[in-house]
Amino acid sequence: DNAIAEESAYDYALLSGADISKHNGDIITNGDFVIVKATEGVGYVDPRFKENIENAINNGQLAGVYHYARPDTGNMPTVEAEHFVETIKPYLGKVMLVLDWEEEEAIDNTVWVSAWMWQVYQMTGVRPVLYTSASVAQDYDWTGISSQFDLWVACYTQDGAEIPNYGISDYDLSDWRTIIWQYSTAGELDRNVSSLTAEEWQNRCLSSDQKVAGVDLMET
Repeated sequence: DNAIAEESAYDYALLSGADISKHNGDIITNGDFVIVKATEGVGYVDPRFKENIENAINNGQLAGVYHYARPDTGNMPTVEAEHFVETIKPYLGKVMLVLDWEEEEAIDNTVWVSAWMWQVYQMTGVRPVLYTSASVAQDYDWTGISSQFDLWVACYTQDGAEIPNYGISDYDLSDWRTIIWQYSTAGELDRNVSSLTAEEWQNRCLSSDQKVAGVDLMET
């Protein structure tokens, strides 16, 4: 685990990990967790999805899978959600579910995000996490989303190799429960830290029927 910086308001250890896709080739990371690209839009499955997620699970790492949203193409959120769930179904209960929201042409369409998140939740019983930048999480109307779903925020430090102070002072994310911070792309690898314990991470992989009550450590 990486020790948090002394100036931070938090004094607990952070989990460290990476998110990967076909663009990272045959890399196998050795962090505490790995979040793997599964799908994009409708019909597309990352060519390395199965290999990447099975490597993570077989290595005993905490795992997540994400869907890259393509609202810019006119796709319905429910259809993209169904494509994602059908693809990751064999791993349900073992992985955190994530929506990757970053297409600039539709970045303000929070209604689309809400429909996708609730559709995935309805189909799986698992509450997905939203990945987006700190500015997007701050600047748009996330009513009904930020109170119901956790945030994985992208907010890079000036020094790409520096483990960040987990407090994000430049953005107001007080409406969110932020559980993962992508802080660097140093070495062409997306680097992240999480305030969750391993047990809390695993809890977020479970359906509402399976879930055990956990403690949320991260507050922004």
